[in-house]
Amino acid sequence: MKYLWVFIIFISVSAQAQDHKNLADSYFSLGNYSKAIQHLKQIPESKEQQHKLAKSYEHTGNLKSALMHYDKLFARYPEDILLAYEYSKLLRKTAKTKEAEEILITLIASDSLNPNFPYQMGLLKEQQNDSLANYYFENAYRLDPKHLPATVKVVTDKIKNKSLEQADSILTQALKIDDSHFQLWNLKALNHFYQKNFHKAIEGYNKLIELNRPSENVYQKLGYAYMQVMDFEKSIEHYTIAINDYNDKNPETHYEIATSFMALHYYEKAKRHLEIAILLKEPQLEQEYHSLYELHHRQKDYKKALEIIRKVSGKYPENERFLYLQAVAADNYFNDKRTVLKQYEIYMKTFGETGKYRLLAAQRITDLKKEIHMESD
Repeated sequence: MKYLWVFIIFISVSAQAQDHKNLADSYFSLGNYSKAIQHLKQIPESKEQQHKLAKSYEHTGNLKSALMHYDKLFARYPEDILLAYEYSKLLRKTAKTKEAEEILITLIASDSLNPNFPYQMGLLKEQQNDSLANYYFENAYRLDPKHLPATVKVVTDKIKNKSLEQADSILTQALKIDDSHFQLWNLKALNHFYQKNFHKAIEGYNKLIELNRPSENVYQKLGYAYMQVMDFEKSIEHYTIAINDYNDKNPETHYEIATSFMALHYYEKAKRHLEIAILLKEPQLEQEYHSLYELHHRQKDYKKALEIIRKVSGKYPENERFLYLQAVAADNYFNDKRTVLKQYEIYMKTFGETGKYRLLAAQRITDLKKEIHMESD
């Protein structure tokens, strides 16, 4: 009778363990990892049970507990390649770079044809800001040109190093594998942008919008690309989205949309955005001030143009162009030739021997002196 009760208890415990296992498996497969952990803890320890515990803890973000279970598993089963691979990724994620590298070196040696091993080593080296990362990404891509994460890394490096034709060739082949891969399209658009092939860049950035991957950068790049192909209405449309929907504090966007407005002779709108750009951008404002001066000059508002150029010339006394333009603005505004002459002479005194505009200034000084002399006669 005693043995019968022991047997019954054993059967009951085994049944309960099996129930916990079944529930753990079910919760694990459905992604309910916290529930899976509760039931995994109720079953006898095994390789499978420890592995699922490690993965469940990792999925819930409890990386300390995940590492504890992976440590135990790896110590018992160091030859298990899948286990070692997963463990190395978690070690990298938790910045245990030395331990991760040791495992990856072993994995690469054990299977030199597996592209994921050098790819993971590349990510590890990238995390350490080690230039060897590119070597490992290139190796992963060489082993498998269809390995798209490695492709993204390789192309990014090609673009960074201005190997734009190589990058384009790789991207063309990669997009045949997955023509909805947003990172590849982003790189393709950027590559065309750097090649100044703005029509192709427009296609690429519009594809990103089609793939529901809009961003401030996408609309900014589209605005600039449309401006380069002289479609100023489209340029303004996309810059406006970048400003209104993403970031109205970017001085470059305001400056560039002002350029498109100026091209269409919408001077008041251009003026507004240039003034915003000036307020936002510190401390380098030379280009924005010059454009604002140019805008008033085109409108023949010489008084305002002179006010602006005087202000900016005082702000940037080392800028030769501003001092010369101050003389030009005075020439346009003042009737008194002696006042104008003085402005050109100030320029010549400051930059005369080496100035870019010295010949123009010298000629105008000569002409003004003749005109003053004739008036005095």
